[in-house]
Amino acid sequence: MALIMSAPNKKFGFTLFEIIVAMGVFSMAISIILSAMLSMTDAQRKAITLQSAEDNLRFAIEALSREMRTGHGYDCNVTGTPNNCSQGAPRMAFVSAKGVGVIYRWNGIDYAIEKSVDNGITYYPITSTDIKIEMLRFYIFGAGGVGTDGVGEQPRVLISIRATAQDLKSKTQSQFNIQTTIAQRELDS
Repeated sequence: MALIMSAPNKKFGFTLFEIIVAMGVFSMAISIILSAMLSMTDAQRKAITLQSAEDNLRFAIEALSREMRTGHGYDCNVTGTPNNCSQGAPRMAFVSAKGVGVIYRWNGIDYAIEKSVDNGITYYPITSTDIKIEMLRFYIFGAGGVGTDGVGEQPRVLISIRATAQDLKSKTQSQFNIQTTIAQRELDS
């Protein structure tokens, strides 16, 4: 008599249920990781856009302030006579160190800071188009070397700017405010 030995019933592989559960867990993990990566990429793009816009605006303000510091005859009414402007104005004029009349203004249509060196006939932007200047105000104190109390005062200009940087690819916007004060190097006479 021959004994027939049957091999034990061994299972190889996974059941359909195990495969579905494993794929579900794997899919959830991948979607969480992908979501985090997309979020980080968007945050990085927004930070780069904001940094670029702020650098552009800082450069424009530095150029503007360098010219104003050595100029004289600050005037926010663009009349050619130095005057204080404690309420603020969207434009201002002064005479540069080279004796040239300069006007800076906010262009509310193109949302840019503009400059003119030909008495306001031609203006050209000094800010990039990827930054939107929503508000620009010049506040002048001590124009003509006379302060609000009638005593000699160092002429100075406070500049307040509100701007928005927009990344066109991700449609994200970042709004920021910048304020600086510029003091004239010499008293107006």
